[in-house]
Amino acid sequence: MRTVLKLLALAAALLVPTACTDTGDAVSGAIPVRSTADACEVGAAEAPSGNLVFEVTNDGPEVTEFYLLADDGLRIIGEVENIGPGLTRTLVVQAGPGSYVTACKPGMVGDGIRGTFTVTDSGAAGDVDEDNAALPAPAPQPVSVSTGCSFTNATTSDR
Repeated sequence: MRTVLKLLALAAALLVPTACTDTGDAVSGAIPVRSTADACEVGAAEAPSGNLVFEVTNDGPEVTEFYLLADDGLRIIGEVENIGPGLTRTLVVQAGPGSYVTACKPGMVGDGIRGTFTVTDSGAAGDVDEDNAALPAPAPQPVSVSTGCSFTNATTSDR
C-alpha cells in the first residue's frame, strides 16, 4: 500500500508544474529585453495592442526589475521583479493602443533606466480599449492579518 501511495504522490508532484505552466507559443513572439547595470535594451519600440510578452534577461551584476508603465511614468501596467544575474523572466501584459514607458531597475532602486514604448492598434476584436489601457491603481484597502495564535493579556498585581 505504501508503494502505491508513494507512486501516486510522485505522479501528482510531476503533474502539478505542468498543469500550472502555460506551454503555448506566447513566448515565440516575445519582445526581448536585456537589462544591465547601465542599460535597458528593449528589442522593439512598438508592438500591436493585445497581449504583450516581454522576455527579460538580466545580464547585469545585480538583481533587477522590469516595468511597463503608463505614459505618465507612474502607473504600473505590469512588472516582473527579482530577476537575478544571468536569469530570464517573462512578463505578460494586456495593453491597449497608446504610449507607454519601459523601465529596468538594476539593484531595484530609483526610477530605473527608462525608455518610450508605443502600442499600436491591432484592430483585433477583444483588444483592450483606450479607456482601460492604463487604469489607475485601486485605492489601498485595509489588510487584516491573523497569526492563528491567541494571546492573553497577562498582568501582575505583585509589584
